[in-house]
Amino acid sequence: MTYVFDPDKVIIEEPTVPLARKEDDDYIWRRKEIESDLRMSNAMEKLCTHEAGHIIYMERAGLPKPSFFGPTITFDGKKFQHCTIGVKPFDLGSYHRTGKSMVRLARAMAAGGVFLEVLFNCPRDKNGDSGDYALFEAECKKFYRDDLTRIYNPPKRWTQARSKVRKDLEKNIIKEDAIERTKEEVMRECFPMVL
Repeated sequence: MTYVFDPDKVIIEEPTVPLARKEDDDYIWRRKEIESDLRMSNAMEKLCTHEAGHIIYMERAGLPKPSFFGPTITFDGKKFQHCTIGVKPFDLGSYHRTGKSMVRLARAMAAGGVFLEVLFNCPRDKNGDSGDYALFEAECKKFYRDDLTRIYNPPKRWTQARSKVRKDLEKNIIKEDAIERTKEEVMRECFPMVL
C-alpha cells in the first residue's frame, strides 16, 4: 500500500513547544525538515517499513511490543528536537540479557535499516540506521561494562545482525504478508489521520 503525505491531514505533535517559541528559526527549520521527509517518494511507506522491521525482530527476540509516535517536535526549555517517526522509549531492564539475547537484540535494532535496504534498495547511509546503532551500543555498554571490544564488540555484532536479517529477507523467512500487516499497524499508530 502506498501512502501520500498530505500536509493538511498529517498532524505534527508539539507537546512541549510553547506558542511563543514557534517563531524560532530552529523550530521552523525542524517543522520544514519533517514535512520534507514526509514529501519524499514513498516516505510514509518507507518509515513504516523501517519500524515494521524492528517490531518483527523484537517479537522474535521476546521483547515487549513497542509503541510508536508520529511526527513530533519537542522543546526542553533550551533546545528543540524532532523526529519524523519513532519508538516510544521503553525500559529493557526486565529483558533477560545473555549472549544469545544480545544477538537477538542486535537483530531487532538493525532490522529497520536492513528492511529498507532490501525492500526499497535504499543506500545504507539513508536507511535511518545510525540512531538505532547508537541505542544498541548504549545497551551493550550497560550489559558489558568491562571491555566492550574483547567481550562483545558491538560493531562486529551489528554487522553480523545486519547480515542475518538480510539473509532472512532474501530467503523469504520473513513473509511479505507479515511485513505488510506490521506496516499497517505502525501506520495506524503514527499517522491515524491519513487512513
